[in-house]
Amino acid sequence: IMSQSATRKSNSSLVLTATAPPDGVFQSAKVFEAIRAGLAEEGKELVNRIKGVFAFKVTGGRDGAEGLWIVDCKTGTGSVEFGGKGKPDVTLTISDVDLLQLMSGRLNPQQAFFTGRLKLQGNMGLGMRLKEFQTKFSGKL
Repeated sequence: IMSQSATRKSNSSLVLTATAPPDGVFQSAKVFEAIRAGLAEEGKELVNRIKGVFAFKVTGGRDGAEGLWIVDCKTGTGSVEFGGKGKPDVTLTISDVDLLQLMSGRLNPQQAFFTGRLKLQGNMGLGMRLKEFQTKFSGKL
């Protein structure tokens, strides 16, 4: 059973808070499923290489929904949590469609950043380690 609530922001976009996003709201949800599966297979190695916590603020879901995923590659074998409360080292803000293109290798991260399609807050060096996810999981998308 999934607990879910939604609130409207002033710009009329829907902000979701749940333990998992509802089916079909975010195309990029499959990115996080691939990361979760990868961490289950070789989480310890990824944690040793990445050593950081990422927050992905995803905008532009169905009906203007926004979601937040916390990808912890700092402790244990790592974890992926929708609506997580952890303190990220770096926060990436990107649209649902752009995230899917970025992680599948169809959108260049530097181009996305310099054109404003990808925003980074926090540890920029850690943001560059996003390539670890790209190279690892792009074939699974």
